[in-house]
Amino acid sequence: MSDVTGFFEGTAIPDAGWWEALWPNPAGVFADIGLLPGMDVIDLCSGDGWFTLPIARVAHHVIAIDGKLLDIARQRAAESRVSNCEFVEGDAYDMAWLVQRPVDLVFLANAFHGVPDKARLARAACSALKPGGASSS
Repeated sequence: MSDVTGFFEGTAIPDAGWWEALWPNPAGVFADIGLLPGMDVIDLCSGDGWFTLPIARVAHHVIAIDGKLLDIARQRAAESRVSNCEFVEGDAYDMAWLVQRPVDLVFLANAFHGVPDKARLARAACSALKPGGASSS
């Protein structure tokens, strides 16, 4: 059970070795889904920033939305001298309200399976997108 009211229960974040084994080439994933320079992106349920930083190397701006792990993501961004990231603590269902400006892409990795109301989250992602924007999970 989540200790933050309004958050859905996520799964545990594995160690870096697990992430590297599952996603050895994050940049390749982003090329495959059509991430382009100049895009504004939400990294939804961003966790410790495993994908946030590679997104930031391509995108104009990244908004990482998560709960407990944002401090780790902030630290990783600072250590990497990445400055085009914004870190927002909040419920994924409220992403359009949390961001308050439409984005080109909503990226979600390794979290959709833990969402209690998948249709609600899909609607929330669509409401956060610019016309013609994309959602990828």
